[in-house]
Amino acid sequence: MATLIRSTKSGPEWTKNELRGYNITVTPQNVAAFFGNPTLPQPSVHQIILDNEEYPPDGIANKDDRHFFFYMEEAMAIPPGEESAVGDFTARLLALLGYDVATDRFIRQRKDIPLFMCGGHTHAKPDVCVVNRNLGIPVLLVQEDKRHLEVEVPDPEPQLIAQAIAAFQHNNTPAEDGGAAYPSEDRSRHHHDGLYADILQDRHDARPCRRRRDC
Repeated sequence: MATLIRSTKSGPEWTKNELRGYNITVTPQNVAAFFGNPTLPQPSVHQIILDNEEYPPDGIANKDDRHFFFYMEEAMAIPPGEESAVGDFTARLLALLGYDVATDRFIRQRKDIPLFMCGGHTHAKPDVCVVNRNLGIPVLLVQEDKRHLEVEVPDPEPQLIAQAIAAFQHNNTPAEDGGAAYPSEDRSRHHHDGLYADILQDRHDARPCRRRRDC
């Protein structure tokens, strides 16, 4: 088997090779296992959204409900060679579902998260994330699958894992002198090799290394 060379790579550059190189394993889970509860609460959205798969011909009076369908239509209609509106729709959907209702939560798109690996500094940038304002950390990450583009685009799962590692580092690294205090290379390597065990400690509400499977 060929030796996988570890090097500093930004989140968008991550592929399955990085997952193998850092001994990262993804374990799919069903809804009950992922959320720790077999019965999830019903979404707190208006009935018109639940009753219609498309924008109703009679129109919608409520602006938020109306924009839900507008953004969904944009996300599903992908022009050739262009990025879709999935990020826009996801941000709108998270807001509609109340992910930013808490006084310390807000939604960001393309937030830059510092990432330290292999002795170098780089970054990861999720398409959408929910941020805890008081702690200054992302607590939920979303990465779009961009393989519909005509250019070669990596699998989104390694990119999302890179973002989770960056968020985990950021969540657990104290600030020194107004800047980030990054771990040493040995400490960073330990984080990557031990990601499967360490990342699931659920620090600050983050659960970035489990993947939900609806089955």
